[in-house]
Amino acid sequence: MGKLSVETEYDKAITALATSFATCSVSKCHGIKCATCPTKQQQDNVYNSMADLDKLRVQNELAVMLARLNPPKVNHTRAKLGAVWDCRGSIIVTLIVLFVLFGLPFLLQASTPDDVKYILKQTTWNVSDVNCDTKLNCIDYAITFKKQWDRRYEPSNCEIVRNLSPSLNHLFVRVKVNGSWVCVEPSAYFYGYIDSYTMKEFWEDKYDSRYNFYGETEYWMRYDYDWKAK
Repeated sequence: MGKLSVETEYDKAITALATSFATCSVSKCHGIKCATCPTKQQQDNVYNSMADLDKLRVQNELAVMLARLNPPKVNHTRAKLGAVWDCRGSIIVTLIVLFVLFGLPFLLQASTPDDVKYILKQTTWNVSDVNCDTKLNCIDYAITFKKQWDRRYEPSNCEIVRNLSPSLNHLFVRVKVNGSWVCVEPSAYFYGYIDSYTMKEFWEDKYDSRYNFYGETEYWMRYDYDWKAK
């Protein structure tokens, strides 16, 4: 058989004193000050006559009683606002993650006609005999354009293309502008074609895209030491 819990008269007295303290704490005294209150004086007399251990017991019981009499108030308005913020915060975080994963790369890779014109200028100003054949021709312009492009924009949006047709044997570049591929004459700016820089505009009927050869960028860029070292 287990032990029976026996509450002594002294235990009851401690509970009664704690209850009396708790009652005073939550009750209105109707203008009576604690210093002149007979009940308060009796409580203090009894409490002060107790041993320290019993005082601790009174304090513990009082704390439990006050917690029951004064439960913490819940601010329902704040709780609702917090729930709403948690929901909106999750949505905002989700949108930020989606932008970083999908939107930001798109913005970084997107190119415009003005970007093409800028690189055409840089190509004209920086072109040199890249393959050291003592000539300055389409090979040098195409490689220089690609090199200038890769320094500023997404490299995968520019590639070197070769056209070998009955009327043309030429090297040029293809760049992605506003999401679409455009074939560009790298020397257009040098010859004064500021806005008409596409292969069709520059070469007119001599250019036939059916004779284009793709996938040769690495082959031609082997002449550029800096590009090979990447």
